[in-house]
Amino acid sequence: MQSRAEKGSSRVGNPPETASGTPTVVHAPSSADHSFFLQIAMDIKQSIGMLQASNQALTTASDRHAAKLDDLAEKLHTANGMMKAFGWTLSAVGAVGLLLLGTILTVLLKHFNLL
Repeated sequence: MQSRAEKGSSRVGNPPETASGTPTVVHAPSSADHSFFLQIAMDIKQSIGMLQASNQALTTASDRHAAKLDDLAEKLHTANGMMKAFGWTLSAVGAVGLLLLGTILTVLLKHFNLL
């Protein structure tokens, strides 16, 4: 088995050659061609337009929902008032009915000499 010193000494040699000079340009500078920037600007403008349309649609839908909620609140308020009126009316009719029932029972009990 070889020692580490022997293994390392077998690798001694010249380092690999490195690249010299500047790399070649793969594409032309973008400042020479403005169509790329124009396309980006037009895409951004289109995206902003779509966002504005979406915002307008959401605003319209929100307004419609608010109107529906207001209508529902008004209907609930009306139903609440009607239930209160129905409750008071039923209570009054019940009170009159109990008074009449008491009077009828009193007359019957007197008639049969149970009172």
